[in-house]
Amino acid sequence: MTRIFFIFFILIHQSLFGQKLSKKSLVNDLTYLNEAVINGHPQNYNPDKQVNIQAVIDKVNKIKTDSISTWEYTLWIEKGLYHIGCIHTSIQKNPLPFNQQKLYFIPLTASIQNDKLLITSCTDSSKVGQIIEKINGSNVSEIIDAYKEYKASDGITNAFSREYFHFASSKLISVFLGNTNQYKVQTANGIFDLKGTTLIYQRKLENEKISNIIANEKNSLYLLDNFAVLKVSSFEKSDKHFFKTVFSKLNEIKYENLILDLRQNTGGNRKSAIELTKYLADAPFSYSILQPKLATKKYLNAKGKRYLFLSKLKYNLGNIFKSRKTELGREFEYQYKPKSENNFNGKIFVLTDGFTASSSTLVTSWLKQFTNATFIGNRASGGYNGNNGGSFPWITLPASKIEIKFPAYRLIFDKKSNQNSGIIPDILIDTNSNMEEIIKQINKK
Repeated sequence: MTRIFFIFFILIHQSLFGQKLSKKSLVNDLTYLNEAVINGHPQNYNPDKQVNIQAVIDKVNKIKTDSISTWEYTLWIEKGLYHIGCIHTSIQKNPLPFNQQKLYFIPLTASIQNDKLLITSCTDSSKVGQIIEKINGSNVSEIIDAYKEYKASDGITNAFSREYFHFASSKLISVFLGNTNQYKVQTANGIFDLKGTTLIYQRKLENEKISNIIANEKNSLYLLDNFAVLKVSSFEKSDKHFFKTVFSKLNEIKYENLILDLRQNTGGNRKSAIELTKYLADAPFSYSILQPKLATKKYLNAKGKRYLFLSKLKYNLGNIFKSRKTELGREFEYQYKPKSENNFNGKIFVLTDGFTASSSTLVTSWLKQFTNATFIGNRASGGYNGNNGGSFPWITLPASKIEIKFPAYRLIFDKKSNQNSGIIPDILIDTNSNMEEIIKQINKK
């Protein structure tokens, strides 16, 4: 399962100014994308439920001007992707020209909360917690409208776009305001000035008083109060040995409470996610990969068609004994059993945020089905019932030549459910808090 590199997203979506494009070109691109979605996207694997982006095309057709900046053009393509409701369908290459001038970023981060913009960090720490009303004369409602449908989540929710805005708000606000190096920020408490910085400003949490007892490059296990905390930042092929060591240690120290921290885990190696679940699940678990009866190949570029061909060889030959024909297409089912040794039998708390997606929501879906885990944090952007993946060919939009990753297959995690969106946690909390604060909130609940 492909990992979503949100830092990469910041790099490929440079500030796009200068050249103007026509509305006709944008409509042509969105119309092609819409046709590809209807006829070839695995989001439409079930003919009883059809997804399309016609509503976005209708809005573009109502634009009065025929001249659209490259930045606005990209925003409209993002809105189209948002309404597909697939976190793996994303811009991979954007050839539209952009201004090469030096970039300046506002030195604060902000989160969208109830259609308001809350300052979460700032070079002037006294401003943290204030609600922004205007920046350089622009109402924050304009900024929110521009970015609230900027990144897609499974099931058409704002989980990923909301988290992404918070992560990249220093850049996104600056791009919207035209890349100035001076910012006048108005809140209910008054007006203050900030000088732009050449580096994207990031919120820095205070270091937690923790000491890892087991760690590798990406993941770690540590103890805090009466909780063992397993932080899994991504799933790598090499994690099998790491998880074996972790759960052997947990069996040795006999901690009864485990927090599985999947915040900012955008996925990675599927086999690693399966290995982790084997140590946590109470019963056998499974998932399936469906090759839908869709005309996906028709819309792919040359590289995409090659990817699709190779993936079909992989599944149809390498996994032939796991497959069967269904009304919806050829299905490959994979079944697993919990570990008989060092399976964790205590209380499980799963911490998720808007970046929890792909392989990490494979884990959350199984833990929801086959354990009594308590889910904490914010809605995951990966779907509970499954997501689109298995193979990730590309399509090319005809007018702009923007290249988009376009999944070919449907992964199904829970056949009994129709919930395509991410899990809403049992306990909603601010996932940008440090672990000590989160544990305090868990104990209060």
